[in-house]
Amino acid sequence: MNPRRQVTEHLLRTYKSALIGFAGVFVVGVVIADIVAARVADPAPGIWMYVAIAFRYWVGIIAVIFISNNLRQFVAVGVTRRDFMAGATAVGVLASVAFAVFVPLGHGIEYAIHGGSGFSAATGFREFAATLVSCLASFVAGSAACAGIYRFGAWGGLALVIPALLPAAAATIFLTTDSDGQIAADHLSFPLALVVCLVATAAVAVLSHWELKDVTIRRSALG
Repeated sequence: MNPRRQVTEHLLRTYKSALIGFAGVFVVGVVIADIVAARVADPAPGIWMYVAIAFRYWVGIIAVIFISNNLRQFVAVGVTRRDFMAGATAVGVLASVAFAVFVPLGHGIEYAIHGGSGFSAATGFREFAATLVSCLASFVAGSAACAGIYRFGAWGGLALVIPALLPAAAATIFLTTDSDGQIAADHLSFPLALVVCLVATAAVAVLSHWELKDVTIRRSALG
């Protein structure tokens, strides 16, 4: 089997149940809150888009876990660092796409629970694009931040944490949405905000690759 595919499949098997479980509990909680809100408030406040922001940060946490928990395991059995990075990145992209589909779907269901009719295909596409780019930014930021500490140790890696987190910061500033799925900030047009976040993500992806491409495998992620 291709080692990159092997990494991807192993990581999916290992973490799929936890991700689905967290998402399931999350959805049940929001649905209950929405049903209660629809009964006691008129108009009912939108909850989904505020709490769905958590999906973005989960993807960043996934990247940290991959490097701190799984890198050493795969290298020990002969998988190259490059193949591990490619396989782990594939999981990050799949998770980002899944969450990007999940967010507008959940928002549409929330509108139906509230009896509203303001949700549109344009709103759903905007939420999909914002969530996808934000999740990718978070994944790359988490990877670069953890990789810097993994390579240089707790103190040496701190200097790289700020540049590593730039994609996540850009997504938080430019792509945070309100309860109606509208972009909360008006600093940039939506297409330009996407471009800025993608450029920051690509730049930090290069940093993450440099940090990991020949890193010494450590017993601890903190060096």
